Amino acid sequence: MGDDMKAYVAEILQITGETYKGLAITAGHTAGFFEILKVDVPISVTELAKRKDFDVEKVRKWVHFAAGVEIVRVDEKEGITLTAKGLLLTPSSPVKDVLAFVDGLPFLVKSVDQAEATFKKNLSLDKLSDGKISKDYQPKVSDNFSQALIEHIKKFNISDSDKLLDVGCGNGALLRSLSKALPHMHFTGVDLNLFAIERAKKENIALGLTDKIKMVVGDITEDLEDFPNDSYEWVSAINVLHFVPPEKRNELISHLVRIGRKGVFFNLCTADTTTIALTANTLMNLLWNDFTGFYTNKELEVFFGELPKKFKNLEIQTTSMMQGSSQLVTILRK
Repeated sequence: MGDDMKAYVAEILQITGETYKGLAITAGHTAGFFEILKVDVPISVTELAKRKDFDVEKVRKWVHFAAGVEIVRVDEKEGITLTAKGLLLTPSSPVKDVLAFVDGLPFLVKSVDQAEATFKKNLSLDKLSDGKISKDYQPKVSDNFSQALIEHIKKFNISDSDKLLDVGCGNGALLRSLSKALPHMHFTGVDLNLFAIERAKKENIALGLTDKIKMVVGDITEDLEDFPNDSYEWVSAINVLHFVPPEKRNELISHLVRIGRKGVFFNLCTADTTTIALTANTLMNLLWNDFTGFYTNKELEVFFGELPKKFKNLEIQTTSMMQGSSQLVTILRK
């Protein structure tokens, strides 16, 4: 075997090994270990297994792996505790993006497992599951990504009388979080997914938010023209553009700017900036039929070159989010 081939083999093995590592971390996350493990309260393997009614030896082998990748610390006398790295995988993680990436992995694995079907035209894991993927994906993955937007929005000139329209709102989790952070504002969410809107309405009723949050079924590529100019102070569209046909994206952004009297927030996921983004841009095609792709570096260059020309009298800000996999764009009226 030549040196080049040896290098290729080593690279493939490294990639595969990192994949295995991610799967094992996700297995512990899905099993609920990170809901029990603490930084300062040791627990034994036996007690951890007992708390979850799991096989002790299987848990012991997972803990051995977790110690090897330094997400837990094992003391033979004291027990198991989380490291600072492991803390990122807990429900109280200070970096919600990390949880979102980990939560997304099982969905991608399922789409790969059925790749002979999901690579076919007009088929996806969501379609094969009768919409179950869409139903489960947002609360487990998208909502964690959206949390970063809340603190960003609060930086701007928000008044109690302001209204915000969230385009492509899904189950409305972002709006409920915004309502908690900005309790005097009123919100409207629009999404084509009837199931998501009905689910949002039920959750809003349960939380007593029906007077604060309105949910509307609508096609964001067709129905936004029904919203008058300046009818909301703020408009958001988070993790939406990669579900919009490329030829309709600029028109959608124009509608956002037209509707928002003070400003708009939207993000562009990028295919070429990180390994996760490059991979997700491939595998999300297998999850959903309506996934239209992240922006390539070349497309981003063209987009940001044209944006100031199109909105000459507006202030445009960009912020990196999702650990470098996306650009959050804020357009403000001066």
